[in-house]
Amino acid sequence: DSGRVTTTFVYPVYQRVRDGGAFASTSAHWRPSQMLVEVDGTAANVSVGFITHEFFGMAGIPIALGRGFTATEDRRGASPVAVLTSHYWRAALGADPHVLGRILMIERKAVTVVGVLAPPFKGLSLAEQVDLYVPFHTLDQIGNRPTNFFADEGTDYSPTGGTTIIGRIHEDITTAATIARLNAVLPGTWID
Repeated sequence: DSGRVTTTFVYPVYQRVRDGGAFASTSAHWRPSQMLVEVDGTAANVSVGFITHEFFGMAGIPIALGRGFTATEDRRGASPVAVLTSHYWRAALGADPHVLGRILMIERKAVTVVGVLAPPFKGLSLAEQVDLYVPFHTLDQIGNRPTNFFADEGTDYSPTGGTTIIGRIHEDITTAATIARLNAVLPGTWID
């Protein structure tokens, strides 16, 4: 089909797309951020990705140990959890088979490891490897950033429109039909 455009949005746009039914399944992620992660007293800058709980299942990314995120963990105020890439698990934790339940410190916040991804997945971009993932809704908990990531207060305004929407197209419709559905949800936002 036609070319595609990748752009980022504020979080309420993702919610409208997710709830609008244009895609068979939908997920979102926030561009990876370099953060200070401490493992067993050793701190290093690590690439941390923020994703919604549906991501691993929707994208078909297998989990080698443990599990992905639950909807309960992907909400504001939930205790932070992490899923490690296989590469990071091997490099930083020596492929510890008992890694599940271990506590990492991300920007001085305690985060519990709940899973390890199967290799070779390292992120959505070949140019930017991610070391570990945390639920999308921990954006405003980790790092003490006073930023309106979720465009709160009933507005779509956010100084950081960094949400990327990922959707799996319904098997029985075309890309053009999907774009038409997206334009019905958010008129004028999508290519036709």
